[in-house]
Amino acid sequence: MGRSAAAPAGPGAAPGPASPVRPAALTDPVCPKPLVPADGTILVLDAGVLRAVDRRLADTVLAELLPVDPDRTWLYRGALRRTGDRLTVTLAEQHEDRPGRHVLNTWTLALRPGPAAV
Repeated sequence: MGRSAAAPAGPGAAPGPASPVRPAALTDPVCPKPLVPADGTILVLDAGVLRAVDRRLADTVLAELLPVDPDRTWLYRGALRRTGDRLTVTLAEQHEDRPGRHVLNTWTLALRPGPAAV
């Protein structure tokens, strides 16, 4: 299913329907599996940035944990895990010259109800 875009209106044209919300554009082509809490918000780790995507596909940056250059995402592997009201984010950085070496970064965040609250 695709979305159709409305044609731009010229000067003096009658206002049309509200323009659709643009879906969130992700930077990392290989994001880890997202988490979906009961409210339907999608929590996704995108190139070291934790995002919340709502039901209208509007995204909010919750935390810039370890921003990764879009050309270097291949060096990083992340994961999200929820335990109760806690979210654990891990991001493993592969050493560029030594593929067997990794630096593991871990953050534990508190989840709070409400719009885009962590």
